[in-house]
Amino acid sequence: MAWFDIRICGCLRLAVFGTAALAIFNNRPAVAQLATGYANPGFAALANSSSNGASLPMGLALPTGSSGIIGGNRGSLAGWQSYHSYRTGATAQGGGGWAGSEFARLGPAKISMAASLGFSLNSNVNNSPDNPLADGIVNASYIIGINWQATRRNLLQLNLGFNFQQYLKYSEYNNNGLLVDPFTGLDYRIYFSDFVLTLYDYPSITNNGGNNDPAITNSVNFSQLNNSGGISLIWHPNQLLLMGGFQRQDTVSLSSNEFDSQNSTGYSAFGTMAYNFTPTTSVGVRIQASTTTYTQQILNDSVTTQAGIYFQSQITNYTRFYFEFGLQSGTYTNTGRQTSTVVFQETNGLNTNVEGTLGGGNYMQPYFNLQINNRLNRYLTQAFTFGRSATGSSVANYQEMYTASYQLQYRLNRVTTLSMNANYQLGTISSATSSLPYSNWQGGLALGFEVVKDTSLGLSYSYYYNELSELSDSYSQQILSFTISHRF
Repeated sequence: MAWFDIRICGCLRLAVFGTAALAIFNNRPAVAQLATGYANPGFAALANSSSNGASLPMGLALPTGSSGIIGGNRGSLAGWQSYHSYRTGATAQGGGGWAGSEFARLGPAKISMAASLGFSLNSNVNNSPDNPLADGIVNASYIIGINWQATRRNLLQLNLGFNFQQYLKYSEYNNNGLLVDPFTGLDYRIYFSDFVLTLYDYPSITNNGGNNDPAITNSVNFSQLNNSGGISLIWHPNQLLLMGGFQRQDTVSLSSNEFDSQNSTGYSAFGTMAYNFTPTTSVGVRIQASTTTYTQQILNDSVTTQAGIYFQSQITNYTRFYFEFGLQSGTYTNTGRQTSTVVFQETNGLNTNVEGTLGGGNYMQPYFNLQINNRLNRYLTQAFTFGRSATGSSVANYQEMYTASYQLQYRLNRVTTLSMNANYQLGTISSATSSLPYSNWQGGLALGFEVVKDTSLGLSYSYYYNELSELSDSYSQQILSFTISHRF
C-alpha cells in the first residue's frame, strides 16, 4: 500500500513532506524547527489545515511567481494562500484558524495557538568560504490564529506569528526585534453563488534571507520586510474552475543601508483555468505577468511573464503526479547602476559579501516541473521532484536552474517519525559578460517524537554545500538542532 504524489511545481522548495522537509530546504538556519509537524507553528499552520499540496488542484497551488517565474517573489505565495483558504474553508471553520485546533473563543471568534523553543549549533552562520563563524543559536516562535465566521457568507482569518533569534557568541548578529513569520496574514473571504472573493495581506520580517540565493555569501543579517497584498476571485461551477487575481509586493531591507539595493515594489496579475475530468484528474492553464521596480536603481527593473499547461492525476490510490510545462520571459531595463559589480558589505565590517555582476540581458526559455508522491505502506511515504525554472537574483537580473529533490518519511510508531531529504541544484547567474555557474546540494535527517498530546520534541541534522567556484565563494554548513513545541 503506497500513496504516491508527484508534482512538478515551479517552487520546488515546497516539499510535500509537510513541515520538516519544507523548512529544511527553504530556510537552512531554521533547521531547528524541522523535526516535528509543528516545531515551527508557522509551517505547522499548513500541515494542520490539511494543506499539503496533495489535497489541492496542484495547478492552482502556486498560481503566481512561486513557480519559478523570473523576478517572482513571495507575492505568489500570498495568492496560493488565498486559494488554500478557499479550499480548506470547512476545515478552518471547524478548526479555529491556521495555527491548529481550537484553543479558546472570544465571542464568535475561534482562537488557536502554538509555540516552540529550539537550540541549534551552526558551523558557518555567515555562509563564509574563508572565515566560517560557528555559533549556538536560540530560537523561539509563537503563533496565534483567529477565525471569525462573521456571517454565513463572510469569513475572516488572521494569523500572527513571531520569531525570536539569539546568537550566543556573535551577539552583533542578533536581530533588534521580533521577526514576523512568513505565514502571518489576514484573509477575508466573501462567498456568493459559485464565486469566492478574497482580500488578503501577508507581511513578514525575515533574517538570513540570503540563504535562498546561491550568490549571497559572507552575510548573516540579510534582514528584509516583505508585504504582499491583493485580491483574488474564484469561480468553481461543477468541473470548471477559474481563478484570477492582482497583488502588490513590497520589499524593504532592514540591514542598515548595505542591502538597500533589494528595496523594490512589484505588481502581479495572474489567472488559472482548470477542468476536472474526475475528482483526481484535471488539466489546466496558468498565466502571470509581473513588474518589479527598484527604488535605489542599483538592480535593473523588469517585466516578466509566464504561461504554462499542467496535468495532474492520481494513478492509483497511493500514487499521484503533477506535471507542468510552459514558457517564461523576462525583459530588463537599463535603470540599474552601470557598473560591473555590486558589493555587499557587512555593517560590522567583519565580512565582504559576494560580488555579483549586473546585466545579462533578457530571457525567454521553457520551464517544466514534475512531482511524484507515493505512500509505500502505512509507515513509508516518499516524494520526488525535478524541474527547470528561472527566478530573480539579488545580485543580477536572474538565475536559471535545474532542481531535483527526494524526501522520505518513516513513521516508526504512533508517536515517532523519522524524515530524510536530499536536494540538488545546478544553475547559472546572469552576467553582463559570461554567466556564473553554481551548484549546491543539501541533505538532512529529522526525528520527531510526541511526548504527550500536542507536545513534541525534535532533533535534526542538516548539511549544505554551495559551489560558486568562479568567484571562489564555495562554502559548506552543518546544523544540529533540538526543538520542543506545543499546540495549545
